[in-house]
Amino acid sequence: MVFVLKVINFFFQIIFYPLKFVPEIWALIIVSVVTGIVMLVVFRHTSNQKAIKKTKDRIKAHILELVLYKDNFKIIFKAIGSIFRYNGRYLRQTIIPLVIVFIPVILILIQLNYRYQFRSFYPGERTLVKVKLNGETSENFDKIKFLNSPNYRIETPALRISGASELDWRVQILNAGKFDLIFENGGDTIKKAVNRTDRISVLSPKRQKFSFAEYLFCPTEKPIAENKLIKSIEILYPHKRMNVFGFNVHWLVVFFVVSLIAAFGLKGVFHVEI
Repeated sequence: MVFVLKVINFFFQIIFYPLKFVPEIWALIIVSVVTGIVMLVVFRHTSNQKAIKKTKDRIKAHILELVLYKDNFKIIFKAIGSIFRYNGRYLRQTIIPLVIVFIPVILILIQLNYRYQFRSFYPGERTLVKVKLNGETSENFDKIKFLNSPNYRIETPALRISGASELDWRVQILNAGKFDLIFENGGDTIKKAVNRTDRISVLSPKRQKFSFAEYLFCPTEKPIAENKLIKSIEILYPHKRMNVFGFNVHWLVVFFVVSLIAAFGLKGVFHVEI
């Protein structure tokens, strides 16, 4: 299963690679437009287009009845009932294709999340590093050593949170580029990747032991081995905001607005009934 998720991740890395050289907002717009097209193609091939068109035509016909026979209450009530009936039929015809469309959209959102949800650290910026262990005992806490590096400076002793089996440090990021946070547990060395760059790049806040759900939503680093004392390592990246016409906007707003505009704007080009 890890192999499948790695293949999916590698596929998206190839797709996103050229976008590293494009301004962030335009890269997001390009991905959003492509997502809109993907939604159209998937919807077209998983739905009964003729039945949807026929149902929509019936709804339009009964709406026209309401306009033409506005003085005939018998026809009006009958038309309203028919509109509700055909709306229900329309929902039945589109619900399964929409669920199928949601699958590639979720995969795209996961990949975008690690490129647009967080930003890199500025030189000298401080953050927290959190390590969760499999046990709560002070003996286990004493086994973990967080090593200093030329790329970062550990500024505080470990804060022990016994109830959560957690160790926290405040760290200052010193250098740009990709480097590792380094932890020792006896003879074992466990690393957590940190990437400080001004380009669009994958920023993984957390490395942890494997579970399908966790790895699906955090696919950027190799899971920690099951026999390790450390359960997860997390670094708190700052959250990113997109600058759109002078307004700070969450990337999801841009994504959904552009992808929906693209889908509805191009449905005629791709001959898709929605």
